[in-house]
Amino acid sequence: MTKYVFIVERTCTGYLAYSEDMDLLPVSTTGKNMWELNNNILEAIDLYRKYVEVDLKPITRENIMISLDVQ
Repeated sequence: MTKYVFIVERTCTGYLAYSEDMDLLPVSTTGKNMWELNNNILEAIDLYRKYVEVDLKPITRENIMISLDVQ
């Protein structure tokens, strides 16, 4: 199973997530909390697959790995 790593940073309004490999999966999104952020990551990937028409299999929560950037 392919894993897609998303870097997560805290912002003043919640969280920002972006794909670690922007060449493979140029997706980023935000959320007020981690639950919303996870849902938004999946939605952003689905939108990317739909509108860019890439040959990318459907991605589930099991395919996503979160890496917290706590600086």
